[in-house]
Amino acid sequence: MRLPIPAARAVTPAPISLRWAKAFRAVLLGLVYVAVAAFALNSFQLKWGFRDGIDAFSLERQMDGTAWRPVVYRVLVPRVAAAVAPHLPQRLVDGLITHNIGSDDDPKRSSVLVRYGWRRHYFVAALVAYFVQFASLIVTLVASRALVRETLGFGRAFCDFAPAVGMTLLPVTYHLGGYVYDFPELAFCAVGLLALVRGRLTTWYACFVLACLNKEADVLLAAWFVIFWWRRVSFARLVAHGAVHVAIGATILLGLRSIYAGNAGASAQFDLYTNLASYVRASTLFGFVDYFAPFIPFPRPFNLLSLFVIGSAVAIGWREKPQELRWAFGVMMVLLLPLVVVTGHRDEVRNFSLAFVPFCLLACHTVHRVYTALGDPAPSPRSS
Repeated sequence: MRLPIPAARAVTPAPISLRWAKAFRAVLLGLVYVAVAAFALNSFQLKWGFRDGIDAFSLERQMDGTAWRPVVYRVLVPRVAAAVAPHLPQRLVDGLITHNIGSDDDPKRSSVLVRYGWRRHYFVAALVAYFVQFASLIVTLVASRALVRETLGFGRAFCDFAPAVGMTLLPVTYHLGGYVYDFPELAFCAVGLLALVRGRLTTWYACFVLACLNKEADVLLAAWFVIFWWRRVSFARLVAHGAVHVAIGATILLGLRSIYAGNAGASAQFDLYTNLASYVRASTLFGFVDYFAPFIPFPRPFNLLSLFVIGSAVAIGWREKPQELRWAFGVMMVLLLPLVVVTGHRDEVRNFSLAFVPFCLLACHTVHRVYTALGDPAPSPRSS
């Protein structure tokens, strides 16, 4: 028997202090973003850490320049960690070591080393890289919030919390691989796209250079410049900017390949036949993985359920979505798809990371469109 619930009385809302409301929103949003970023970072570190003990692509080997190609080309975060760590105040370093890993006589305090598999002799550099990853996630959330507002024009609550909801699904993307440069790449994509939307070329070029130093494949971001700026500038200026992008990308890419030409490995790994075979396996199309907690299954990225959600997020209301976002996503997928099929690793969706930000914006449009179409449910009748 349903208990009677008295109807809400019609009460005129009392005025709220605007400063109080703004302070509440800022603190709430800050706490939510920190919690979500910490969740994503912790899940990444528990799964992959910094790949210590694997000479091919560990952070330690990246810092000393002996990692295998192509991982050794991704120099930004390892170089920042190696450069910053020696200059941290010794008092701070001692406090961090004592708090996080304890002393030789206090092994129970070695939680970080045990939990994430870090090696003690380069703990401070690993901690710098760790905070770079965390800062990258926070920047991604803040920039994504601004992108939702400025490209889609939705309400404040949707813009505030949609990026946080999206980031809770991030562990799905690094099930088969995860590296120290993955989160900074997301940040550069989000900030770079926001800079293009706002017309801030200095910020865009800074993001482009840093993104290329972070991962050489990010030279493909130059396509976004053409998509967002071909109507804003003359053809001659567009060609000039294109030449600048080519010069920056070629200088960084060819320079890094020349410096590390003698390292083991190869610039790319050919896995076409392995990947094609994996795409049609039952374990791929119907498989589940416990990404978030042991024994709690969740569809793999190429599971038919996942593909339905991904396809619907793009397709629903396609013509209503902003044209530049459609092109930014579509062109990037056209560029990435052959590379992923030929050189990727099965359904490692992380390899589509350059398309993540425009995809998430398209998905936000779809979610808003779907819930608007569904409307609010009618109040249920109350009975005793």
